[in-house]
Amino acid sequence: MLAILATEQERYPDALPLRKQARAWLHPQEYDRLAFTWYFAKVLVQLNHLRKAYRVLTEVLSPTTPDPRLPRQEERAEAYVELFAQRGGVCSLLQYHQQAIEDLNAAIELHPTCARFFSIRGLLHAKQQHWQAAYHDLWRALHEMPEDQALADCLFVVMQRLGTQFAVSTTTPARRGTRHA
Repeated sequence: MLAILATEQERYPDALPLRKQARAWLHPQEYDRLAFTWYFAKVLVQLNHLRKAYRVLTEVLSPTTPDPRLPRQEERAEAYVELFAQRGGVCSLLQYHQQAIEDLNAAIELHPTCARFFSIRGLLHAKQQHWQAAYHDLWRALHEMPEDQALADCLFVVMQRLGTQFAVSTTTPARRGTRHA
């Protein structure tokens, strides 16, 4: 890992201070490609190299050819969950909202009880004006994280939007041919 960070230093010189963090965080004898990918993508996001972070995550999550060195999702579901969520966040920052939602769907499929994933996906649905989907995700997340005021505020806005839709859709025009007394 340190060798990879060292080679990336030339292209990303501002990553040098993070090398010490990496050395402390990941010992060479405990090399784990999934953990390294998560950490490397995190560093790239901190450095605002979003497209590179996206490529690094995609190489692991959607490889063109399977890497036999990588564990299967069933073996390391907790690591893949975080990688899908991380790529979803990167996609959101790159304005690839639909792909971000798909990555969060994959994370939720592997870990269906994580309120954090529902809150992020709910916010993405709200950005896309998918009010019903946003409502369901935000409601579920807020049930698990009732202290999150920003989440509650977003749910309130979504409920207002849904209320406006229902108010418009429930008014029916008068039928032709009916008489009013």
